[in-house]
Amino acid sequence: MQRDSDRVNHPEMGMIFIRRDDAGQIVAVSRGPQTGFSPASDDDAVQVEGFLLALATNSDFLRSDLQFIRVLDDLLEVMMEKNLLVFTDLPPEAQEKVMLRNQMRSLRRGHLDILEEDGPL
Repeated sequence: MQRDSDRVNHPEMGMIFIRRDDAGQIVAVSRGPQTGFSPASDDDAVQVEGFLLALATNSDFLRSDLQFIRVLDDLLEVMMEKNLLVFTDLPPEAQEKVMLRNQMRSLRRGHLDILEEDGPL
């Protein structure tokens, strides 16, 4: 039986949860409980570290994903500007993510567009 003291508790991430494939290999790590995940034990610590290290060393793939996400982000913006896609047609979860992404990009550029610039209030 696994005790709480035997579970991996990362100082920055908190409790770590893992999902394994049929061969027993770690295929995913989560900061919180998810369906199909179980709390990692101290015995899993080396495998968790190896899994995370493998993700970090695969930076070319990660860099490609990040660049592709930027392309999709720009594509969404262009499609909405040309009225090929209506923002409210997106599912609510997608709307929240698009709004958060737009806010983050505005903050990075040094300003946050909260109000339309149609004139004085």
